[in-house]
Amino acid sequence: MGNVTYVDLALPLQNGSEEEKGFATSNLQPVISYETHEDHAGDGAAILGISEEEFSAMAVGDNSHWKLGAAWETLELVGHAGTHVDAPWHFFPTTADGTEKAFSVDELPLDWFFGDGVVIDLTHIGDGERADVADVEAALEKIGYEIKPDDIVCLRFDKDKDHGTAKYWRGWPGISAKVVEYFTDCGVHVIGTDSLGQDASFSTQYAEYQKTGVIDRMWEAHRMGVHRNFCNLEKMANLDQLPPFGFKIACQPMPIKGGSGAWCRPVAIVES
Repeated sequence: MGNVTYVDLALPLQNGSEEEKGFATSNLQPVISYETHEDHAGDGAAILGISEEEFSAMAVGDNSHWKLGAAWETLELVGHAGTHVDAPWHFFPTTADGTEKAFSVDELPLDWFFGDGVVIDLTHIGDGERADVADVEAALEKIGYEIKPDDIVCLRFDKDKDHGTAKYWRGWPGISAKVVEYFTDCGVHVIGTDSLGQDASFSTQYAEYQKTGVIDRMWEAHRMGVHRNFCNLEKMANLDQLPPFGFKIACQPMPIKGGSGAWCRPVAIVES
């Protein structure tokens, strides 16, 4: 193996900024409470069932560092906060047109989440717009690549550059149902994106519904899970740091029992 570079493809889990307040969907924004070493200075005594005075007597000389406890955090967040995987269970109870039970996130095959990565540049698609199959095919032709089974697709919109701002939540690009159909026809199980979600902005979807009365465009990429067995990998980051292909991705989600989605920290492994 030659020189290897590891690229972090996850957004950090963090409390929302002042600018984001009023824009972020509340249950998608983590709330993290930090507790310091000093906050837990008395924990050792409680764990051992002795008084703090007895514990302090033990923590002298070279053992004085024991006067401090362990730092930790308490998190309030849903499984779809931050960089995460949508399991098929998120989309509908069944998949493959009702012939199979949809996988919950703990049931997903682990081999789906390690494989060859490909970055598809869709940075010309604006907030509230959808990329269609023609956009994907043009991007693939430009880099001279053909999608193969088990590729981990990464849709690059560069939306991660807005993370931490109100703009991140105001509007975002997505893909059409036909794009999901295209990838799954190629044998893809994991479709990643650095956008907020796989579908375009909620406001765009609803405006189209109000105009046409056709509900099928609402969450159309997600709802393809009724027909096809696949996962979304949403809110990725740093896709601009990757070559178009020729690298591996590891992106296994946390196994929340019966969960519809879970956090993950995807990593690209680029060998030179």
